[in-house]
Amino acid sequence: MKKEIRLFLFLSLTALLYACTTDVELNAPYDSKTIVFGLLDPKLDTQWVKINRSWLSDGNNLDVAMIRDSSEYPDNAFQGVVNEWDNGQISATYPLQIAELDNKNQNGIFFGPEHKAYYFVSPGGLDDENRYTLELDFVNEDDIYGETGVIEAAIGSITQPPTGLNTASINWAVNINNNISYTNYNFRWNPSNNARRYEANLIIHYKEYIYADQAQTILLEENVKTLNWYLGKKTVSPNSPNSQITLEVNGASFFNYLAGNWEASPLIRRELGIWDAEDQFVRAFDFELTIADDDLNTYLNVNEPVTGVIQERPEFTNIVNGLGLFASRSTTGTYGVGYTPSTLAALVESDITAALNICTPNPFSDEYYCGE
Repeated sequence: MKKEIRLFLFLSLTALLYACTTDVELNAPYDSKTIVFGLLDPKLDTQWVKINRSWLSDGNNLDVAMIRDSSEYPDNAFQGVVNEWDNGQISATYPLQIAELDNKNQNGIFFGPEHKAYYFVSPGGLDDENRYTLELDFVNEDDIYGETGVIEAAIGSITQPPTGLNTASINWAVNINNNISYTNYNFRWNPSNNARRYEANLIIHYKEYIYADQAQTILLEENVKTLNWYLGKKTVSPNSPNSQITLEVNGASFFNYLAGNWEASPLIRRELGIWDAEDQFVRAFDFELTIADDDLNTYLNVNEPVTGVIQERPEFTNIVNGLGLFASRSTTGTYGVGYTPSTLAALVESDITAALNICTPNPFSDEYYCGE
C-alpha cells in the first residue's frame, strides 16, 4: 500500500512538472475601459468632460502611451449627451461636442500637447435644484452612464470677509510702540446645498521692484505678481446642521508665509496690494473657496497621499460600465480685500518680515508709501 501511495505521488509530481512552462504572460488579457472625468460648475456657461480609454499592449506601454489613439476614442465611437432632470422629467438635453485643445503638458508620459475634450453649452449656467446625467451611447462597447447634482454656490455665502463691501479689511497684527502682537482672523461662510468639502485659498496681490543698487535708486524691472496661500480645508457631514463654518487662521502664520516665500534682499522692494483710486483703498487679497460635492470629496479622500503602513488604495468611481468621476464643484470668493494700518506697520517693523522691504501703494500713507 505504501509503495502504491509513493508511486501515485511520484507520477502526480512528474505530471505537474511536465505541465509547467517557462513562458510567462506579463500582461493580462486586453480589456479596455472607458475613463470619464467631468465636474459641473453651476455658474459656468460651458461645461467640460474628459473621456478617454485604457489600453494594454504586448510591447512597452510607455511607448504606446505616446500614441494618441491609444487613449482617445475616434470621433464616431459614441454619441454623448447630458440630460437635465427636473422632478423626474428631462427638461433639457445638451449634446456633447468635441474640442481639439493644445494645452496638455508635453513633459508627461502621454501624447501631447494636443488632446481631445468634450463640452456642452448651458447658457446662464446650471440649475442647482436639478439632476444631470451623462449618457454615452457606444457603437461597439458598453454604454456609459453617470449622474450628479450640482452645488449651490450662492453669491454672498461668505460672511467674513464680507462679500459686497468695498472696503473690507483683514487685521493680522497690532503694532503699539513697536510692540507687535499677532491676531487670529476668522474666515466665515454659510454652507451651500450639496457641498461636502471646502478648500480655502488666499491670493496675495503685490508688485515686485528689483534694483541694481542697495540704495534702490536704479530700477531694473518691476513685475505684478500673485502668491497663492492654501489656508486649509473644511468638510461637513451630510447630516450636520446648516450652521456657519469658521476657519481660524493665525496672524503669525501670515507673516511666516511671506517670509518663507519671498526672498529677503536689499535689492528687492514689494508693494503690497493694488491702489483703487475710486474707493481710496488698497486691494491686496482675494479669499476664494473651492467647493466639492459628496462624490468629489470621496474621490479626493481616496486619492490623498498614503501615510499609513497599508499602501493599497480603495477604488472609487461613480461611472456605470466605466471608471472615473462625474460630479460637481464650484468656486466663490470675496475679492479685493485690504489690510489694516496696524497690519501694514507690523509687516514693515516685524523681525519676521522687515527684511522683505514691504510698502503700500496708498499715497496717503506718509510713513510706508512706496512712492517718493
